[in-house]
Amino acid sequence: MSLTRVKDLSAATKLTVDTNTLKVDEINNHVGIGTSTPAKPLSVNLAGGGDFIAEFQNTTDATPYGIHVKDAASPAAGYPLLQVTNSAGSVTYFRVDSETGRVTKPQQPSFKAMGNGAAYIDTTPVAFPTVSGYGCHNYGNHFNTSNGKFTCPTAGRYFFHLHMWSRIQSSTAACYPQLRLNQNSVAYSYVKSTGSMPDYIPCSITQILTCAANDVVDITFVGGSNSQYYNGPTELNFQGHLLG
Repeated sequence: MSLTRVKDLSAATKLTVDTNTLKVDEINNHVGIGTSTPAKPLSVNLAGGGDFIAEFQNTTDATPYGIHVKDAASPAAGYPLLQVTNSAGSVTYFRVDSETGRVTKPQQPSFKAMGNGAAYIDTTPVAFPTVSGYGCHNYGNHFNTSNGKFTCPTAGRYFFHLHMWSRIQSSTAACYPQLRLNQNSVAYSYVKSTGSMPDYIPCSITQILTCAANDVVDITFVGGSNSQYYNGPTELNFQGHLLG
């Protein structure tokens, strides 16, 4: 590039390279890459698929700093400092709030399901038919209330917890609630009478599992008619969520 052309470019009030490869909107003070109508101070668009929209890499191994997003000097709380959304901007996937630094992932797969009746039963697998009330939810609809199965939507580490209230009606009876992964027991709780009949004993199972996409997690109950569990909403619940 000649010195004359450098001088001409520095004096220009607008710049367009190959229609939308690079666009400077001198009226709104916006810069666009991949768009001729940048909507923000910097808008980067990619029309074709199969590649990332941008790449940032510090090639210095000794001090490989990445991207630094700085908050305002005196920020108002609750505004998005960093946010990932759907194409319309109406659904938030990931957000870091200004001032507080709180991180939320509203679309993270998560569920809490519970029983729906005041009756002792011994059916298995355990159904957990209710996902409303008492803090229950089913974000992503990956938990099936008909059969009590949670299907992992993606590979990752998942947290699961079972709370169950059992009734032992024989001094020789016992029960084994089990957490299963793809119909294989990965953890169980052993519940046996302490002597008085009937005996009411709470039990729980808590596990972090590494799962593949479409793996299935559920609860079974081994006990029989002398060892049952209470199907009430606060006595029977199963919950889990994707950790990452």
